[in-house]
Amino acid sequence: MASNGATMYIRGYLIDNTSTELAGNWQAMWTLSQISISLVTTSLSTYLLPTLSQLNDKALINNELRTAFKILLPIMLTISISMYLLRDIIITVLYTSDFKNMRDLFFWQLIGNLIKVCGWLFGYVLVAKGLVKFTVVTEVVFALSWCLLSVLLINIFGLIGAIYAFVINALLHSITMSLLYKFKVY
Repeated sequence: MASNGATMYIRGYLIDNTSTELAGNWQAMWTLSQISISLVTTSLSTYLLPTLSQLNDKALINNELRTAFKILLPIMLTISISMYLLRDIIITVLYTSDFKNMRDLFFWQLIGNLIKVCGWLFGYVLVAKGLVKFTVVTEVVFALSWCLLSVLLINIFGLIGAIYAFVINALLHSITMSLLYKFKVY
């Protein structure tokens, strides 16, 4: 919910401070990004969450998390590399030439996706262990920080600044979630 609000805010900020065309390019990239990680989020909610909920032994939780990293990160990496290499075809097939500026957004957006998935893996452990309040608080805090970073970096770099903000925010989120995992679960 908080990230949806952040997405709407960032899109509005791009419209007000760049152009509707660039905001549309960002929105198109964001939508593709969300589609590409839907496989991971589906896996997390249908398999990992119930499995982790049943485990009480820290060693078993660590093994399950390690296995999830070994399976999901190569899948995400393959999806990301494929999308990056096929970005011109994707833009041509799904959009029009008006979206040509989104070509420059793929690399950093896909890097951000990989980093974000790492944070989610740790976050799902927290949820499975009943530490939902930590997950909710971090989602709100990082939605706000994503907005703040976006404003700052859009003002400095233009459209690509919104993507830089996502990557930085995803990195900070992943670090925070791994620390919460280490100190609250592990």
